[in-house]
Amino acid sequence: MATYWKNGVPTILTDTVKGSRANGITVIGKDVYVVGDISIPLPNGRDRTAIAACWKNGVLTKFGRGTIYGVAAKGKDIYMVGTLYGLGNEKITFWKNGLPDTLGDGRILSITVDAGNIYMAGYQIIHGETNGPENRWEVATYWKNGKPIELDNNVTFIKTMANSIFIQDGDAYIPGSHLENAVVPMYWKNRDSISLSPKSPRLYGEANGIYADENNVYQSGYVYVPTHNGLATFGAVYWKNGIINYLPYIGKESFASAIVIQNNDTYVAGSDDYPIYWKNGKRIQLGKNKGQVSAITVVGY
Repeated sequence: MATYWKNGVPTILTDTVKGSRANGITVIGKDVYVVGDISIPLPNGRDRTAIAACWKNGVLTKFGRGTIYGVAAKGKDIYMVGTLYGLGNEKITFWKNGLPDTLGDGRILSITVDAGNIYMAGYQIIHGETNGPENRWEVATYWKNGKPIELDNNVTFIKTMANSIFIQDGDAYIPGSHLENAVVPMYWKNRDSISLSPKSPRLYGEANGIYADENNVYQSGYVYVPTHNGLATFGAVYWKNGIINYLPYIGKESFASAIVIQNNDTYVAGSDDYPIYWKNGKRIQLGKNKGQVSAITVVGY
């Protein structure tokens, strides 16, 4: 059920139903904006569909079939990004003050505002001359003020993903992955790709969150971790300047979704068997119910 936490205290969002999700959060003054989706039954009574949703201080507004992944503010304007479903494809959707605009096929997962510019990150779906999965590419892309900028990956892959975006001194830092035999973690600085995996042995996983300051670049995500029986599971990690740090967890697997640095403290949001975050590597559990933390923000400093 869609929830946000303030200093560890949960707020279950009003009008939510089983299967609702909260994907992003921003705080503007005293107002808390949370975006995600709610699940509703289809007329056949068997299947369900997602409805894009935004809660402002707990009050729900719906935006059609789809989901919203990110929210940001510029002055008095509220911007959201996500996906609406239509004609069998995912439509990249951008909302300004609740009014939608579609930007083609694909998905935008993150939005931020810096120096008056609006940046978004995700992927475009590029179709070849013929139909079929072999003629369909997912291309990591970021948008600046609505203009798409395809990201260089040095090698042609059929699938590259950009999961979020952070701006530092005018440079765009974008975490993601590309597909080889499995997904490989990487990030881009502007359009230049930087791998987070050694060439041998290859490290498989994904970078989901990113933060940069004048001297350091941090990413959060997960990698495949070998187990005692020779199999692999997912383990939450973060990188600082390319050096990997494994995060403690309980249960069979864990994921790290977002990262922020404040006053030299490192905050990483994620999940194992429970919704959790890590502060400077220490695991902090948010209640006894299962779930996950998709986004984190630190305010009040």
